Amino acid sequence: MARRRSNFATGLTRALLLGSLLFLIATGCGKKPVPLVSVEGTVQVKGKPGSNVLLTFWPQESKMGTRVTAYCDAKGQFRLECPAGLYKVTVLGKLPEISSPGLDREPASTTPKDPAKATVYVPDKYGNTSLTPLTVEVPEGGKKDLVVTVDSE
Repeated sequence: MARRRSNFATGLTRALLLGSLLFLIATGCGKKPVPLVSVEGTVQVKGKPGSNVLLTFWPQESKMGTRVTAYCDAKGQFRLECPAGLYKVTVLGKLPEISSPGLDREPASTTPKDPAKATVYVPDKYGNTSLTPLTVEVPEGGKKDLVVTVDSE
């Protein structure tokens, strides 16, 4: 009979330890969210405002989370919030008239909400995270006057 209580006590202890461990894992051990900073600026496409283009910041460090997007207004102005750090930047504008393989399969979140309103054509390389030459370092205090410049092909 004493052996049963010992097994019961051991099992209870294991269950309590396992429960505590699962609780710590589920709550993230008190992990704090990464603070966001404000970034404001304009997009220039071949010297003209990037009217109604989609701007996406792709984090280059895992601690920064996921991508952040913003639509530019008619003057090419944008505002977004993201963690400080290094980002690759993609810009999508007016879709080309010629159909490209796979173009119809792009997720809705990566194309401008109304491509007909985009007034400038952005070369394809600026919409591809592997090809874009654009990078931005967002400082701890944010940035108020960022200019993203898209040149030629």
